[in-house]
Amino acid sequence: MSLQFHMNRVWLCVLMALWSAQGLTAAAAWGATPEPTASVPAPPGGIILTPGNGKIAISWKVASGATSYHVKRATASGGPYTQIATTTFEGYTNVGLSNGKRYYYVISSVNSSGQSGNSGQFSAIPSNAAVPGPPSSLAAIAGNAKVGLSWPTASHATGYHIKRSTTSGGPYTTLATSTFTGYTDVGVKNGTAYYYVVSATSAGGESSNSRQASAKPEASATTSTGKPSIPSGLTASPGNGQIGLTWVAPSNAKSYEVKRATSSGGPFVQVATSTFAGYTVTGLTNGTTYYFAVAAVNSSGTSANSAAIAAKPTSSTGTVTSISVSPSAPSSVTSGTLPFTASVAGTTTNKTVTWKAVLGTISSSGSYKAPQKAGTDTVTATSVADPSKSDSVTVKVTTAASNPPPTSGSEPVTSTSGGGLAKAFFSLTYTDIAASHYPTVPFGSVRLWDTNTTWAQIETSRGSYNWTDLDVWLTNIHSHGQDAMYTFGRVPHWASSEPSQVCAYAVSTPGCAAPTSDLTSGDNIWKEFVTAVVQHSLSSSEFHIAYYEMWNEPDLSRNWTGTPAQLAQMVKDAYTIIHTLDPSAKVVGPTPSTANQYGVHFLPDYYAAGAANSQDIVGLHAYLYNGSSFASNPSGITTSISQLQKLMSTYGISSKPIWFTEGSWAGGSSAPSLSNAQKAAYLAQEYMLMWSTGAVSRYYWYAWDADLGTLWTPSGGMTQPGVAYDQLAGWLIGSTHASNPCTEDSTGTYTCSLTLSSGYPAEIIWNANSSKTITVDASFLTSRTLTNSTVNTISNHEVAIGPLPVLVVKGQVE
Repeated sequence: MSLQFHMNRVWLCVLMALWSAQGLTAAAAWGATPEPTASVPAPPGGIILTPGNGKIAISWKVASGATSYHVKRATASGGPYTQIATTTFEGYTNVGLSNGKRYYYVISSVNSSGQSGNSGQFSAIPSNAAVPGPPSSLAAIAGNAKVGLSWPTASHATGYHIKRSTTSGGPYTTLATSTFTGYTDVGVKNGTAYYYVVSATSAGGESSNSRQASAKPEASATTSTGKPSIPSGLTASPGNGQIGLTWVAPSNAKSYEVKRATSSGGPFVQVATSTFAGYTVTGLTNGTTYYFAVAAVNSSGTSANSAAIAAKPTSSTGTVTSISVSPSAPSSVTSGTLPFTASVAGTTTNKTVTWKAVLGTISSSGSYKAPQKAGTDTVTATSVADPSKSDSVTVKVTTAASNPPPTSGSEPVTSTSGGGLAKAFFSLTYTDIAASHYPTVPFGSVRLWDTNTTWAQIETSRGSYNWTDLDVWLTNIHSHGQDAMYTFGRVPHWASSEPSQVCAYAVSTPGCAAPTSDLTSGDNIWKEFVTAVVQHSLSSSEFHIAYYEMWNEPDLSRNWTGTPAQLAQMVKDAYTIIHTLDPSAKVVGPTPSTANQYGVHFLPDYYAAGAANSQDIVGLHAYLYNGSSFASNPSGITTSISQLQKLMSTYGISSKPIWFTEGSWAGGSSAPSLSNAQKAAYLAQEYMLMWSTGAVSRYYWYAWDADLGTLWTPSGGMTQPGVAYDQLAGWLIGSTHASNPCTEDSTGTYTCSLTLSSGYPAEIIWNANSSKTITVDASFLTSRTLTNSTVNTISNHEVAIGPLPVLVVKGQVE
């Protein structure tokens, strides 16, 4: 044994003695990997605040890895926050608070490794307001696919919850909330008995239900000829500078004329039209007596006036304890838009406010437009009932970030100063992510629907998200240079207010078409999902979503069984979240299933519920349906566009662009049988007619690889309609044209003038009804068809035309 060995043993003993004195093991001293420690937990989510008398109850979801939570409070939005409690439970009640004062809360998670950052901020106002009594009675009047409800004012009530069941005695589902003593339930099924109750609400809580009333809607109730019956039961609720009117809806009325006079005998002057059995007349002088009457209207004429009622507006409408503006911490890009809402607490029945912005502009409905320069703006809401009560929020205005890039939601269809028609005018849905299915035709955007990316498929349980399919789609879309439009739809079973309701799309997950279970108590389930989608979109440029479509075909019961007002509430909540988190994103409004050439449907009631401005783009689907069958040609699409523009004008949103987010020739038993040539003509004519209006910025064809509107099949490749799409896109993308570029002669021949992207003047010509030969000007030298890419020389100035459009091109640039 060597001397070196003995020396090594001596040094090892010395080292071990030193390590022991310092509390170290040999493994730790030599740098061995220590036992893993827990990571710092994430802040909790799902926070819900419930105010009471001098107290606020707070609850939240479990944060993974957390062993306790810190509850923090502030009296100003954004802090500073003071820790008021530590708890090991997912809930805490903060007592000893001042009623009428707003409190702001954040929660952090704690474990042995440390404390998380703060959660998002939430606020509430405790109140000692009295709980109202229920309405003393309820009347239900049946109509054609609708039921009109009315009830007397309940004591201490500031609003009402309208509830419905198909079983006498319930259980009841909340349909809508209202500040009036009347409501019309539309979209119900004729021949089915419905049972209704109404509860009253205030800051103090919700009353018990009223007595039940029932009605069975019938088609015969409105199909009789003759003028409608005279409205009855007209009541008036005075407010500050306004009078709220409600009445019992006659069964055969389609709309109502609201009339006013300054003397009991008239004359009565029409001041408004309403499609509901209620209306608020504003702009009145407090202390002045007004007289009101209502007449019912249908296609056969107008009824006589109802019995008149007198009312005097007054500012004495109860007390206002506080105003709170939402969102409380808003942000916007320069010249961006943002919707604001204000909550008025107190016993007042007048919940209206006036709005003011220091730098930007804001409408009477709370629609805000940021200034053109970055900075800090202030938005203030002031109570109309008590102008001494107001609330202000600070708006952070920034220049739009370059990544992700701002989206061009209002891109023009054409340009007279360069640029031409955007590629995104031609956009698509395709349903298989396989590389072999990727479209080989020009298109600028992809609509994510029928792509396994619905709400129910992503959020499998509350707070548990499966992003796999969505990420694959988004990565694929961005890798090819397109933008993405995500379409909301299909409520998860666990979140549904009707979890036993059959889902037409997925029988195994019922309840997909019903509103969320907490819609009337904070709408937090929906808000959490929208927030999660937008935050995920912003986590990577590969996952960025440029456009959000706010519900697929809500006019169909397989997609939505709630009311237009309920969907309006959800969309308004989503609109605020999307624009707060991603000011560059654009919101497309809910898109009804058909462009009905006999009248735009669903949207009038939806807009009347207050959501017209909660969209950047107006959406619609292009299937032409008249109530019993689908059209065999697309000529009615221009009528639908005109009707939509008229509706947009009524609600002051004419400047918003129009997108058709889905469409094709129709399928199913009520659709016409079309040959491949007729389908190609349908596609080309519909795109051309939309293009000719100058109003439509995008049309998403449905679909590249599906059974409906098929442009391509795995076995056969491009179909004849697919070839037509490909060629037409090549003609139009980059082209420019003057206003009203198309004319139609007495034989039905359309001629549309344009300048191609190459700079050559051209015309696109077709006749939907016949095939024939026409003579063109001698300056046109070549022609092309939509069947292939061949360029043909024009002989004797003659060109054969028919239902499939033909392109003729001049010989030189002008």
